[in-house]
Amino acid sequence: MPIVFSEDELLYHVNTHLMYEVKWMIWSAAQLPGSEFGVTVALADSAAVHARNLLEFVNPSSRSGAFHIEAFAGGRTTKDWKEWEDFLNNRFTHMGSRESRRVGWPAGLTNDRSDRLLAMAGAVLDALSYAGQNLETPRLKFAYDELLRRGRLYVDDPSPENHDYLHQLFDASREDDTYSGPKRMGTRDKS
Repeated sequence: MPIVFSEDELLYHVNTHLMYEVKWMIWSAAQLPGSEFGVTVALADSAAVHARNLLEFVNPSSRSGAFHIEAFAGGRTTKDWKEWEDFLNNRFTHMGSRESRRVGWPAGLTNDRSDRLLAMAGAVLDALSYAGQNLETPRLKFAYDELLRRGRLYVDDPSPENHDYLHQLFDASREDDTYSGPKRMGTRDKS
């Protein structure tokens, strides 16, 4: 049974929690090519955990109290992304099953492709898009679709400008300034 949220609460969640997961999934994926080995492990783990959280949002487990797509009128869950979920659970989050059964990259991807995590981010955005196709509340549908549109722009061109453009959706109304951090990666306001 999904938690019941007001329309304002759902809008806040889209512009904070979902935006956060999308933004950092893409940022981590985009930083991978050319990074040093230890950094690549951390970036891959980060991108994978954010991807897994977003797939959990569109295909919730039996955990009660989890925020997921069914909280939105017209939101639908899907099992269409099982291949990605299986991969992420096996390779990044559940170490026990990895030893007895190694799951390969979905969608024909391999470790040799430098853009494999950006391809994963694109697949996660596809899952989010599918799950939100029939959202019934116009204001929520607009916010949800805008998040996905900006996320797609960021996947297609992982520039600092597109990172900032996605971050502009952040609703800081319930947070202090330290949560949102610097507006541009690598810079900090010293004032």
